[in-house]
Amino acid sequence: MNENTYAEEKTSGELLGELIVHQQKESRHVRITSFANILLILALIAAMVIIVPRAVHLMDHMESTLDKGDAMVTAANGLIAKADGLVETANGLIAEADSLAAGAHELIDNTNDMVERNIDAVTETVQKLNQVDFDALNQAIRDLANVIHPLSEFVSIFER
Repeated sequence: MNENTYAEEKTSGELLGELIVHQQKESRHVRITSFANILLILALIAAMVIIVPRAVHLMDHMESTLDKGDAMVTAANGLIAKADGLVETANGLIAEADSLAAGAHELIDNTNDMVERNIDAVTETVQKLNQVDFDALNQAIRDLANVIHPLSEFVSIFER
């Protein structure tokens, strides 16, 4: 009721004046809000114009970087496979070297056994050779040659 009595007390000119003032205030608020919305939309458009191409460029760059990374991983896997092959080859060579070392050790052991078995015979032979009188042997050979030489001349007469 208060409102009705308030409206009744004022004249239509006064009410119309208040309504106009109220609409002007409301119109000013709408203009400010619209201007702020336009500024916000312009800021978003500017951000999209600036950010979207950079984001697309960044994504392209990331894709090429990922492709390069994938190629590097593939190359690394190839190197790892080659390294595994080299390790297997090295292990085979080590096994062959161990076998050769075992064979060499066996050869040395066999040689040592042969030397130990024959050392007595070699020692005895050296001792006997040391006992030989080479001067007397040489003199005996000269004497034999002196005896055989005339015999050789005698036999050569019959051959003619």
